Amino acid sequence: GLWDYAAPPFILKEAGCTVTNFQGEPWKLGQKDLIAATPALHPQLLKIMHGG
Repeated sequence: GLWDYAAPPFILKEAGCTVTNFQGEPWKLGQKDLIAATPALHPQLLKIMHGG
């Protein structure tokens, strides 16, 4: 359910990760698409996700 997605992004943010949806926008409760990585790697991961 919805609450299954609530804890992991919070924990990842507290650990210092950048957490967004697949478009690079801040992740919001209810979204199932999620990318989390260190701030240095996150832009590179988004680029790969979009074929770059």
